Amino acid sequence: MKCQRWIHASEATYALHALAILYTRWFGADNPSAAEKIEQGMSVNVCKDMDFLENELAKSGGNFLVGDSVTVADCMMLFSAQFILARQLGVQGKKWEKINQWIKDCENTESYKRAVEKTGHAL
Repeated sequence: MKCQRWIHASEATYALHALAILYTRWFGADNPSAAEKIEQGMSVNVCKDMDFLENELAKSGGNFLVGDSVTVADCMMLFSAQFILARQLGVQGKKWEKINQWIKDCENTESYKRAVEKTGHAL
């Protein structure tokens, strides 16, 4: 059940909030001051999302979202978290220590390394 919630959260919450900011940047070029105000307002959602992820990682009892091994929850959430942080979408300069460590832990798994090698994935 926990994994299923993370699967849905990755796309329906984290990515959704981040994409709204990305679209504001893309389509708000005609009025940068308005786009900046809109982004600031939407950043609240992203920061709350990332704070929640940070807190859940602290409670997981392992290096990953649901314990000591990678699950589908990590696979789905990893991209959303990487995307938000790489593009600085709504993070307002905040840092999340546990999220950054979790990303490193995920990226250091053999399965992640093989997938990147096979697909050439890069943000």
